[in-house]
Amino acid sequence: MHDVRSRNWKNGAIPVVLTLSTTSLCSPNIPAPMHTLLHRQTFLHIGLSRAVLRLSSSAIVANTNDGFWFEDEKTKKPLRWQLFAGVLFDLLHGSSSKENMKKDNFSDNSERFPWRIRLHFTSYPKGKIISCKDDTAVRQSFANSLKQSLYLQYDSSKIAMQISKNSHDKLWLGISKSHFMDFSDISNDIRAESSRIHNIPIRIYVDNKAVLQKPCKFDPDKDSGGCTSPKLQSVLEEVLPNLFPGSPTSSVGLTENDLEVLVQGFVVPREVPVYDLWLSLASPDLFLYVIVRT
Repeated sequence: MHDVRSRNWKNGAIPVVLTLSTTSLCSPNIPAPMHTLLHRQTFLHIGLSRAVLRLSSSAIVANTNDGFWFEDEKTKKPLRWQLFAGVLFDLLHGSSSKENMKKDNFSDNSERFPWRIRLHFTSYPKGKIISCKDDTAVRQSFANSLKQSLYLQYDSSKIAMQISKNSHDKLWLGISKSHFMDFSDISNDIRAESSRIHNIPIRIYVDNKAVLQKPCKFDPDKDSGGCTSPKLQSVLEEVLPNLFPGSPTSSVGLTENDLEVLVQGFVVPREVPVYDLWLSLASPDLFLYVIVRT
């Protein structure tokens, strides 16, 4: 499992083209777009900070507490900065398989990559995304999410409260620098072992709508050393009974091929135990993010 997580950190990067919005220009000269790689396990404000700094020299910086913001060029939607970059990308653009199946084209990713993002320094969309004055807000958001995850795992706030400042700093360094070893040294200590875990923390997004947070019950077998974990399909049928075929209350008439279920950019088999997915593909806040696209 450690090897899977390590490769996901090291190889999970999204090519990005960042362009300064014309409404934020302070001169008639339009700066060239910035091309970069954005790691899936970081946040927009962190992973794109150097590109933002370069473009900011050509921008009007509004005198507000809202900060700058990002817009997805294809969908025209403001991007939720508190989500991991990989989660955001999957929500908006999914995998290549679903769109290419419609076109009978299994190799063309030109519509998905690079991820084209527009940078704004004015007209913050307050009704659509929360304010983000600086990187401190991003770090605090991550810390709060990690605390929620640990509470669900242990059914107690004790572990979260015992994390030292030095450990928090090392976790954040791993995310901001995309250094897996810095992060894993701490995360391996605080992640609940199978014998102690009460719930598997899961967050489910459907078509970029509000998150559904589901603590998935976990039953360790202390006598045999094994465990009982529901399969992903069972969890989805329970949380989204009107959407998933197989649920007694399914009512939308969708087939298996109409729904795309993603974890860390992968279309995952729905018969996989949730615990196995969580061990291999949980995000740095130790939530398992499941993206459902219809």
